[in-house]
Amino acid sequence: MKKKDFNKLQPEIQEYIQYMIKAGLITSSNKDKILDKLTRTKIKQVNNKSYGGTTYLEGNEIIVEICKDQIASEAKDANQDFNEALYENIFHELTHACSILDNDLEGITKSIFSDLSEKNDDFPFIYTHGYVIINEYIAQSIAQKLTAEKFNIKNPSKKKHSTFTYNEKGYSPDGSSISYEYDSSLHFYGEVEEFALKFIESVYGKRDVDRLYKDHFDEKFLDVISNEYGKRPNGLSNLYQIFGHMGNIIVYDYYQQNYIKGHHPSFTVKKFKNSVNAFNKIIDKEIDRQASK
Repeated sequence: MKKKDFNKLQPEIQEYIQYMIKAGLITSSNKDKILDKLTRTKIKQVNNKSYGGTTYLEGNEIIVEICKDQIASEAKDANQDFNEALYENIFHELTHACSILDNDLEGITKSIFSDLSEKNDDFPFIYTHGYVIINEYIAQSIAQKLTAEKFNIKNPSKKKHSTFTYNEKGYSPDGSSISYEYDSSLHFYGEVEEFALKFIESVYGKRDVDRLYKDHFDEKFLDVISNEYGKRPNGLSNLYQIFGHMGNIIVYDYYQQNYIKGHHPSFTVKKFKNSVNAFNKIIDKEIDRQASK
């Protein structure tokens, strides 16, 4: 990128590029793809939103919306410095902006499963959200890495023990819920980190996050996934179910976190529990198959 073009970018995007290069995440193999997207990206400040940030495509422009009021509220609840929280949200959304965008992900996912005859009404979010757990894990882990570098944060990977409870936001008439404990250093999406890490292990044979980053930004990870699972007996069928359950888990998680508004009676505790249990059952077998090679 020429210096004059770099200087035209918003300051936050300039910083993002500099920290991504320093972290070794922008490389000769992916720089053209990443910089092309970032030159089309615009950060906008919005008010009165229930999210700290979101990213979407508007024509050929990639829009990153940042809500400082919501970030300030979340930072206060988490006892986090506001500026650190602000940049963590910006870097998170810019990672989404320079990745494969949602509409492209949907098309790629459909092509992976195009030869499967099965149609499963239990997986309404498979194409739109099947990969989102991986996407959110990548965006949040990188955002924290870059924020730690910017603010010289010591021990940025310190894990905390927490509990996630899904209870349909109190709508369930019998008060039923599902809870599980987890350890995570992520400020957001820690409750789904283990699903992402187990999936990565099922693909690579180990939780190779650096390789994940490389394949993700080279826009090759979905090819790696389909090729790897395609070699296994019933592999693509199992992958279809894994993506289906991951789609359910992240959408229900969004609902519990109040990112999805209103009462949705189809988002039941039973369905969430079934997807969690079914995902773990299938992925554990795939991890064992990969380890036995």
